Amino acid sequence: MNAAETISEFNDNVRSFQGVEVLGKGAITGVLERACGGSANRYLVLKVLTGKTSSKELSEAEWFALQRIVQPEKPAGGHWQSARGEYELKQICGNLLSFVANVPEQYRMTF
Repeated sequence: MNAAETISEFNDNVRSFQGVEVLGKGAITGVLERACGGSANRYLVLKVLTGKTSSKELSEAEWFALQRIVQPEKPAGGHWQSARGEYELKQICGNLLSFVANVPEQYRMTF
């Protein structure tokens, strides 16, 4: 999934949010941070998707959309991971980070 497809999926998920509280926000954050390779990259991915760098600023609709992208799951006796698979989520993060790197400097503050 390229960056434009991920952004589109995220925005579609925000629009489809039904108003239920999202549980497991720590799991979502942890799985995303591992896939992104650290907190600094997670902040950049959040910036691309939401325009915010802190997960504390996310709305419930944004948490819902992020949950749908990350798809956290915890197998019995295991650790939190993505149902998408480690490789696919890392690829999604990499594509979003490449998108950030390719945005001209004068436009970076606008997304």
